Amino acid sequence: MNVEDQDRKRKSISKVELGQVLDDIEYHSVDVGDKWFVLSLKWWKQVENALDGGSTEDIPPINNSDIVNSPEGKEPYTLAPRLLEKRDFLTVPETAYKVLVDSFGLDNEQRDVIERLVINDKRSGNIIEVYPKEFTVILASDQTKRVKIRSRNDSIGALRKKTLEAFVVDTSPERIRFFVKHRNAIELMTDLTDDDDSSTFFLPEHPIILDILDENGQGSIKSWHGMDIPETAQFTKGACGLVNLGHTCYMSSGLQCISNIPELTNYFLSDDYLADVNEANPLGSKGKLARAYADLIKSMWSGKYESVMPRYFKTVMGKCSRRFSGFAREDAQELLACLLDVLHEDLNRVKTKPYVEERDFSEGMSQKEIAEEAWTNYKKRNDSIVIDNLHGQLRNTLVCPKCSKVSIKFDPFCFLSVPVPVQDERVSLVDCIKLFTKEEQLSEMDSWYCPRCRDHVRATKKLDLWKLPRILIVHLKRFQTTRWTREKIQTPVDIPVWGCNLRDIIANMDHEDAIYDLTAVSHHSRGGLADGHYNATAINGETWYYFNDALVTETDPPVPDDSPYLLAVSLICEMELQLVLDPIFLFPVPCVVRDEPLVNLPGRTSLHYVALFVLLVIAIPLFFACFVYRHQAVMVPGSRWALSPTKQTTIPLLYALILFGIPPINYYAMQPPGSIEQYTKFLSPDWPPAVLDRTDCLYPDRFLFMCILSVICIIIFFVLAVTIVAHTFATLRNHATMSDKMREYHRTMTKVLVLQSGVPVVFAQQPLFFMILTYFLNWNGHLIVPICLTISSSHSFLHSIAVLATTPVYRKYCATILFRKKSSIQPTPLSQFSTKFSTSH
Repeated sequence: MNVEDQDRKRKSISKVELGQVLDDIEYHSVDVGDKWFVLSLKWWKQVENALDGGSTEDIPPINNSDIVNSPEGKEPYTLAPRLLEKRDFLTVPETAYKVLVDSFGLDNEQRDVIERLVINDKRSGNIIEVYPKEFTVILASDQTKRVKIRSRNDSIGALRKKTLEAFVVDTSPERIRFFVKHRNAIELMTDLTDDDDSSTFFLPEHPIILDILDENGQGSIKSWHGMDIPETAQFTKGACGLVNLGHTCYMSSGLQCISNIPELTNYFLSDDYLADVNEANPLGSKGKLARAYADLIKSMWSGKYESVMPRYFKTVMGKCSRRFSGFAREDAQELLACLLDVLHEDLNRVKTKPYVEERDFSEGMSQKEIAEEAWTNYKKRNDSIVIDNLHGQLRNTLVCPKCSKVSIKFDPFCFLSVPVPVQDERVSLVDCIKLFTKEEQLSEMDSWYCPRCRDHVRATKKLDLWKLPRILIVHLKRFQTTRWTREKIQTPVDIPVWGCNLRDIIANMDHEDAIYDLTAVSHHSRGGLADGHYNATAINGETWYYFNDALVTETDPPVPDDSPYLLAVSLICEMELQLVLDPIFLFPVPCVVRDEPLVNLPGRTSLHYVALFVLLVIAIPLFFACFVYRHQAVMVPGSRWALSPTKQTTIPLLYALILFGIPPINYYAMQPPGSIEQYTKFLSPDWPPAVLDRTDCLYPDRFLFMCILSVICIIIFFVLAVTIVAHTFATLRNHATMSDKMREYHRTMTKVLVLQSGVPVVFAQQPLFFMILTYFLNWNGHLIVPICLTISSSHSFLHSIAVLATTPVYRKYCATILFRKKSSIQPTPLSQFSTKFSTSH
């Protein structure tokens, strides 16, 4: 039928009638055996446009050309693979489809009629089978023989029977084995029962190999590949990929994130979990998931495998929650939430849960008391490794708009699901958390029952952070669902890698500092929630790794983009903070990245005056002293104030002794003026012109002034040096006597110097015993000038100080303390300093 004939037979339809058709589509029941039809979303958007302001007469005939494959020869049209509902197509019931065909017609009857049936799925109930499952089965004894078996919702027993019939093999179903082929490896399917759903174990994309056992129990396949790696192979422990079993990238990404949480992984590797397994807990899996996860972790951290197949873990996980038993695309956050919940119940140390009554803030107790009591009551029923490390507490405040009744409750949380604003500019993680704590008014559907008014009201609700866990998992809510589509929010999120301090956004005023380092990120890229791809980046020891299913490579820390979906951050323990901050206890230590504080010590504002005093008393004299020392190297006979050869030799050495307390044998300072070229290569172009003028000399009165300042400098530096050395050795003694438990928390003694501007820094060539960064602040509390003090005999050290002291101020420095026992610090190439944000160890 051509288009003109269809136009003559089209029935006019009003917007009201078309709206009724849309309601029928949205609310129609899905019953087994019903017929539903697939429509292109591209064509459907023209229907939406007509309802929004256009005319129904402008809607063209139904056209599904963009979602079908063109036939070759006499083959029929087929639905294109890997399409997603609400992104590429939608399904409509038969009644609505007939109205649409009568009203708009079909562009091509053979192509545009895509009929599907409703089946009953054991996991999801009644579903529309858009893609009927069709497996490719290969006979192991003769791999040239292969058949296609269509299986809608068959059990393993039914699939065995169908395969035997297809190959015309006369044997019992008990004597056949199924293998699954993954690229160049095959895996034996174990623990299969006749009642299991075949879609739980097999995917149409992966061929099934049928192996028939003989009378002696021997098959055609003598050995198979799975995790079989030569014994001599050695890989980095933990840097192990997970083979994609079929749309399981969400599982691989989530598992890699929690695998790199030392507190959890060490717990399973050491078999400490066995003492906590609670097989009697009806809310768990009787310990099955805990054991399956432990086996997987041991394989990943054994160092024997480049990648492993998490088949058994997925099977057990699917039995705990049916939504994860098949090969549908799922959400990484929901997988992790289910996994951690079941692991908690499997490892719950509370064998018999007592009844605990909820208390409300209105009963006259303070918020702190209510929070502590709520947490204590929660721990009475829930006590596991998951609670110890991953659970925190939120304050939930509801206010009645009529009577101002205030209801405050404290609820535990495992994931902090924060919104991501829709905008082009990037936002920080802290901004997203602040949006989470923003006050909002409840909708009519979510109204709250006020006990004072005895009515459901649209109360104002506010969530606040009250108690943060040691391992904080942040879920960025990147997906928003409309009536017909799902869309991803593409806003880039800036995630701090080191020292993210959340103390300022915690409502509990008594909460200790909450400084976190990034541990792992689950990334979602390409498309929406159901069609994108998941991967992960995580830190293992001191190295960042990129996990993309079975592929694992070294990488850099994450950068701001639109892919982060899940974040795991680890709290820096008190002992680690003490070791890092003790050597510079005299000064506030703000470290900034893009003008946002990373580390804020208590009382930072009160120490501004101390910082200003140090800036005036130490930094300025130090600069002038360096200026004097620099000019002594260019004094020549016949100048306005010439020095005798003896003074030319002794005065620079005297200045070195006064300023640094050690004799840096600086032969260049005693050389003729021609040696100036050896100095200028260290100097920044921003040096004052007078410094580079070798004929400029100092007057005697200025020389006396410089000597006075030098004496002041040596006194201040002597006091500072003694204090620093004392605290350094005290800290090392504390570390030496530290308990094993605290030593485990203390991951490293090294922190990093990172400069984000292009400051030319020249470090000494010789090993340094220690390096301390002293920070001088402006009135806004941001870093201005770092001055580096070392104990060294290098002539280049003086120029390091001079260059740093005279370089123009950069507000975007990022620095932390560098301190390592028995280590050497090599010169940092100037090419590594960039205006782009970077962090290195």
